[in-house]
Amino acid sequence: MFTDKDKAGVLFQGREASAAAELRAVQNNANAVTPSDNAAAQANVPAAKSASSGVAFGGLFLFTMMLYIRPNDLVPGAFETFQIVKIVAIFTILAYIGSQMSRGNRLTVWPLEMKMLAVILLLAIAFTPLAVSPQTSIDTLSDSFFKVVTIFVLMLNLIDTRARLRSFMKLLIFCGVFVAASAVLNYFRGATALNNSGELVRIAGYGTFFSNPNELAMTVNLIMPFAVVFGLTSRGIKRLAFFLMAALLAFAVVVSFSRGGFLGLVAIGGVLMWKAGRGKRLVTILAGLLIAGAFVVSMPSGYGDRIFTILHNSEDKTNSAQERQQLLARGLDVIVHHPIIGVGVGNYGIYSIRQLVAHNSYIEVAAELGLAGFAAYLVLIFAPLRKLKLIERDLYARRAAWSPTERETYYISVGLQAVIISYAVCSFFQSAEYSWYLYYLVAYTASLRRIHASEALSRAPGISPTTAQPAGDGALWSAARRAP
Repeated sequence: MFTDKDKAGVLFQGREASAAAELRAVQNNANAVTPSDNAAAQANVPAAKSASSGVAFGGLFLFTMMLYIRPNDLVPGAFETFQIVKIVAIFTILAYIGSQMSRGNRLTVWPLEMKMLAVILLLAIAFTPLAVSPQTSIDTLSDSFFKVVTIFVLMLNLIDTRARLRSFMKLLIFCGVFVAASAVLNYFRGATALNNSGELVRIAGYGTFFSNPNELAMTVNLIMPFAVVFGLTSRGIKRLAFFLMAALLAFAVVVSFSRGGFLGLVAIGGVLMWKAGRGKRLVTILAGLLIAGAFVVSMPSGYGDRIFTILHNSEDKTNSAQERQQLLARGLDVIVHHPIIGVGVGNYGIYSIRQLVAHNSYIEVAAELGLAGFAAYLVLIFAPLRKLKLIERDLYARRAAWSPTERETYYISVGLQAVIISYAVCSFFQSAEYSWYLYYLVAYTASLRRIHASEALSRAPGISPTTAQPAGDGALWSAARRAP
């Protein structure tokens, strides 16, 4: 999967490498640049542009806010004729294309994650004519996945400065608080209880999409670590506010009674405490005990019994756990019979029990896109984790001389690891492979990587800011330009 191309020295070859290796390469090359070379480069290269199209980024920002707030659910019927979400999306795409063309840039950078997404998309298109229901594949692609791919490309290219990355993550936090608050209010209104038959009636979140408790839990889970990150990097009242937001988001996961959400929450807690608490193990342990105690005290009635069914399926009165086992067995059978040419995007239900989804992203990807698609999906999840780990390791080794931005980058890298691992866990219990969840996270990771490398390059001795390639311009890891 990873070759010698990932090793030190490839920064100026236009390929990806770890931030530490990139910085060493920059320093080595900087020492080889003579004063005359540097002067010539400064004379021939215009000042670096600070960021790509601000108009397109504004559209992307607005679109993401509407993705969570969902104006059609907020004001039912108000936007049936005036489809504001589609208008914003089209405007953003046109603004981005126009910006890239006017600057002479190619439409997108091509990091490993983009290539893996391209593989998934090409397989999805290739298997559509071979599917039992080609129309189902077309509907799945046109209704959701094409949109996800487009937004991923926009994020990958537009979130190219620290300020933009920070503002996007804070937007998600405030949107998550909105969604979580609606769920918690429903809980306190008595929306979660046992009916006369002893079956659990679970809360419905905000709007139509978040009315599914599992969707609600996954959405909130994948936002909560960002609130913790900004709590750790803020001061005073802001720190308290972010930690309170994180607590609200976590509580919303709990009251959803989602078992996958619970496991994702545990994964987040483990990663954050282990990595963010390095060098402060005693404080971390005490904080963990305090959080665990607060969790037990605030745990809703019946929640323990619900979580208990993860290990004891026979105790699930709703038969949901038993049904998931049957779906897993059927999914594995479909994969065995269609290992190369999958059954086609959206067609898994035709082969499933009572046309149910697999409730497992890994099973559905392998069944619908074959083992090649499954491999690309795994790379899309775990390759960013490897890169984030390299950033974390590089920065932690220099923690004694951290600047404020380096400290923030360290905690963002930890938070992104926590959220991707949470997605990897939650995906075992939910069919989310064509939703936006993973692709937003991967785009954040790629953006952080670019920003970190660009900042490391600008700090390298002997490299002038005017000769360094800006994070948002040209290839992902382009070299500093020199005069011929």
